[in-house]
Amino acid sequence: MAFSEKDNVLRTLDDASLIEAAARVENKNVLHQVVLGDEMLRRKMPVTGLMRKYESLVRSLETRDLRYIDRYDYAFAVATVRCADHELNRRGVRRLQWYFLHDGHQEGPLSRKDMEEAVAQGQIVNEDLVWKEGEAEWVRLDECSALSTPYFFDEVREERKSVNINRPAGRQDSASAGVIAAGIMQLMSFPFWLIALIIVPFGSISTSLGMVLPTIFAASAFLMSIPLGVGILLRKHWAYSLKIGSGVLIIVWLLARIIVDDGSMFWMMYILAEVVILVLLFSIKEAFNTQVYESTH
Repeated sequence: MAFSEKDNVLRTLDDASLIEAAARVENKNVLHQVVLGDEMLRRKMPVTGLMRKYESLVRSLETRDLRYIDRYDYAFAVATVRCADHELNRRGVRRLQWYFLHDGHQEGPLSRKDMEEAVAQGQIVNEDLVWKEGEAEWVRLDECSALSTPYFFDEVREERKSVNINRPAGRQDSASAGVIAAGIMQLMSFPFWLIALIIVPFGSISTSLGMVLPTIFAASAFLMSIPLGVGILLRKHWAYSLKIGSGVLIIVWLLARIIVDDGSMFWMMYILAEVVILVLLFSIKEAFNTQVYESTH
């Protein structure tokens, strides 16, 4: 039975059944000890005498090895990290933390596993700077021997490489072009709303819309144009969601303007632009989905 399957079965047991299972587990069966011990630790139950071999292994490790505990086989990773963190806390130390600089923004603290995941996801590139606690200075990723050839995600990289080979030609290019087009069109709306912010108060005096609400709406769209455009270009999911919501509201408002302004071509052209932006965003939705690594082990 796989590790995850055993874990799921154990979580259905009550505490008494779990203790009985722990009493029957064979000393030589380290995997069973790991799974049982992990579940008991999760419930904050005592594990004295259960994981003798396993805990003695963890306790025998040097502190520097405990800090890099993520290197252990994935089947034992969750339980190992839990035990290792417990032992590190007992010793009054913690795992080493990593940081990286990307596009001028510092990210961290991150564990070694998180850093390797970021490298595998392409969130950290060779030109980015990385730093580990205790090191004298920041170094480029391709100069960092600990991360330039990650071992934890090698299998995932090979899987993704095969997926990319089988990907339909042009899919990624069209998605990138769509994101860029949507972002640029959103940025181009900035001067439009600046003009609208000047014109709307005067035009609203003579219409049934009133003056205050249209002015507030135009001002809000004006202020959102730049951050939304930049967010779209950077593939930020919040920008995607916010633009969909604001785009629908803007279209409704522009339709109202067209009605009171007797079909103004000025507003009609911008409705068309908003519709195009929304169509682009819907067609490239996957570009805004946050990809989280899920192990296939």
